[in-house]
Amino acid sequence: MGHFADERFRSLDDHIRHYEDALAALHGFYRANENQVSREQFHLLTKPLMKRIHGIQALEWIPRVPADDLPAFEARTQKTYLGFQITRRDKQGLMSPVIPAGDHFPVYFVEPFQGNEAAFGFDLASDPERLDALNQSRDTSQLVASARITLVQETESQYGMLMFLPVFEHGITTNSTEARRKHLRGFILGVFRLGDIVEQALASLAPRDVDLLLVDITERETPELLAFHSDNGGRETVPETELVMLGNRHPDTHEQTMQVAGRTWSMVLVPGVAYPQRSRFWLHPTMALIGVLLSSVMAAYLGAVLSRKAEVEHAVRQRTIDLTGAVTRLSRTEADLRVANTKLDYLSRVDELTGLANRRSFDETLDREFRRARRKAASLSLILCDIDHFKQYNDRYGHPAGDLCLQLISDTIRATFRRGGDQPTRYGGEEFAIIISDAEPQAVVQTAEKLRRDVIVMQLPHEDSKTDLFVSVSLGVAFYHPERHHSITELISDTDAALYEAKHLGRNRVVVAEG
Repeated sequence: MGHFADERFRSLDDHIRHYEDALAALHGFYRANENQVSREQFHLLTKPLMKRIHGIQALEWIPRVPADDLPAFEARTQKTYLGFQITRRDKQGLMSPVIPAGDHFPVYFVEPFQGNEAAFGFDLASDPERLDALNQSRDTSQLVASARITLVQETESQYGMLMFLPVFEHGITTNSTEARRKHLRGFILGVFRLGDIVEQALASLAPRDVDLLLVDITERETPELLAFHSDNGGRETVPETELVMLGNRHPDTHEQTMQVAGRTWSMVLVPGVAYPQRSRFWLHPTMALIGVLLSSVMAAYLGAVLSRKAEVEHAVRQRTIDLTGAVTRLSRTEADLRVANTKLDYLSRVDELTGLANRRSFDETLDREFRRARRKAASLSLILCDIDHFKQYNDRYGHPAGDLCLQLISDTIRATFRRGGDQPTRYGGEEFAIIISDAEPQAVVQTAEKLRRDVIVMQLPHEDSKTDLFVSVSLGVAFYHPERHHSITELISDTDAALYEAKHLGRNRVVVAEG
């Protein structure tokens, strides 16, 4: 049980940390930008996060809207979204307009919008549990998770949870609670369905016939069930009160705690197929007595009527079952190992952050294509692409935002070079390489120029760039020539020289190697 518990705990904890990193990446852009992030930019920033990190219901921007500004705020939004209102949920569970008072915190940007429409415009300050987490995050300037809640957009019966990360006015020192309350701009918000979090964390793990309970024990006097997962199904089959007590009465229970943005969660593992149903049956004293009596009668009967032949036949059948089970388990183990080896081989050739091919895959592919080009006199092109002033970008916006920038550039490269003969690669750090087979030189240069323009069109802010107001890239291009390139090293060297020239000429440009 200990090993199974550890792998489940690590997977769940890793997923939680990825969610925190996603919020930190968005926070870096808001913290460093003097200007407001637009709805289009927010969509652009969140897209790779949602693609890479599974289990997020929504990422949102929650602005602070003082009561005096509420009418003007609604009027501006209604120019794009007719009928927009800041709303609250009344006692009947219906949405109604808020009554202006104090500060309001509506859901303003939400990605993805589909599936989260009901949350658009909802005032988080109108709900006590949301407001409590919001205030704690603001006053501490820290990432804070809410207690369990029912999401506005929930259509099933899962519990939800919010993570708040405050954003303050640019350039303002917020080393006191008073300053934080005065200069708060809003919040980066992560929205999560707790059952989905558990399902995603366990998706890659083999079933082990255990039930998992996720419990919030921040208030130890009143622990709250967050989610329940059974390897044998039945998430909703067991009453919550019995689930919370389940771990306390089973001798093989395993429990580990984790800290989640200011709250304490407990992961409880209980062994056994449909254990709650079995335990409720056998814990009843009458049923236990009947079971003992029936066992005694059956034992006496069997002892009287079973012959030696029947005993031998039973032993043979049992041995056959054991051997069949052993063969089945061995086959499953071999299949699991084949799947694991295939996955490991794939991961060894892919860059974890961007999903592009990694340097090992680049070396193997370029070696193969170089030999093919030399043998068949086929065309081969190489592009090296570098993000301009990326160190300054990391210094200003933070490394989580830097990782997000790399993912956005990677997605753009992948979308631009998508022929069967193209292999985009993360070459190292902020540098990318694209191997292009069987393409005309003019088409290669045009595609490289398209990539450069597409990066600028993203309008990813880079206020410390000496080249542009937005993130840009420089590209060097070289074409294989049999009489000039006698080795792969020479082709790479020519491409690198073209990239250096692009930087020397002012960056944000494409330069083709001579020859």
